[in-house]
Amino acid sequence: DGADGNPGPAGKDSVRLDLDNESDSMQYSSSGEQITTAVITRARLYDGNTLKPSGVSWAYELDGIPDTNEENGLVNGSFTSGVKTYTIRKITKENATLTVKATYNGTTYRAIFSIKKLLNKDKYELVANPDTITFNPDEETTPAQNLVVQVNHWSPSGAYSQVDTIATTGTGLKLYAAKVSANGTETLGNPVALSDGRYTIPKSGNGKIDTTLSAYRFILKDGIGGNILDSETVPIAKVHSGTSIYADLSNEMDAVPMDKDGKVLGTNILTTTFKLYHGTDEKTLTGLSYTPIGETSSNKVSVVPALGTGIVTVTISPNATFTNDKLTIRITG
Repeated sequence: DGADGNPGPAGKDSVRLDLDNESDSMQYSSSGEQITTAVITRARLYDGNTLKPSGVSWAYELDGIPDTNEENGLVNGSFTSGVKTYTIRKITKENATLTVKATYNGTTYRAIFSIKKLLNKDKYELVANPDTITFNPDEETTPAQNLVVQVNHWSPSGAYSQVDTIATTGTGLKLYAAKVSANGTETLGNPVALSDGRYTIPKSGNGKIDTTLSAYRFILKDGIGGNILDSETVPIAKVHSGTSIYADLSNEMDAVPMDKDGKVLGTNILTTTFKLYHGTDEKTLTGLSYTPIGETSSNKVSVVPALGTGIVTVTISPNATFTNDKLTIRITG
């Protein structure tokens, strides 16, 4: 990613928008029946190497993806601990795209998730563990775990298997481990070998994880045309001791169904979980309250915060009507 977005100024304080899954595919049979149920990408915004869990507004643009926010299109999912999740269950053209837009400090950054329709073809998927490397240079000399990449495969019929071996020469699949510098420059390098189903970058020793980078980007190509089959980015986030305190909601936005006359259909019970962090450490809540804004103070809306769990339950009465199309509740912990 980065090439499709606005990377921000170069240097250690550059802002970047990362997608952990930049390209994927959905399988269809020769008769057009959909085989792949869904593909997922997760977006994170970094200021330098610091993940921003707050102060970011999210939006998107679609091309070839139904904007239903339901089973048959885009599910604009949760935002948790700085990670925005998008699930796509259907595409309507051979090459579809989701453009993720994140606005931070008045500037909008973009990254593109590409989904290809595979008609009676093999599908490959890169899986990285962990999907983000978190490193505290104040307390750690190495990351907590090795970085391991695996390659999954689905035949045209949808049968699953794991790729066991990828060589660095010949005409077969090729795997690359590109290095992304702090200023966003990507160095592809030579193909790397997959053996026993894994490619591993160790946390220490020879060839260890380079914590001066901003990310590793893994790219799988076919061996003949060099076409990209899948790519996966693993950001490296530096978290210093004594970092700021911030609040996070598991669900920042939701929706309720309404009929053509603007009346709420049924009783709608919505929930979000409030968590408080100091750096990466979750803190115990000693208080949890809410402030109604506008029409949320009416008897049409009930808000119940639970201190023990941090869960805030919002109940909207059936047949209720509202003047505005957005209801806002301020939650304080």
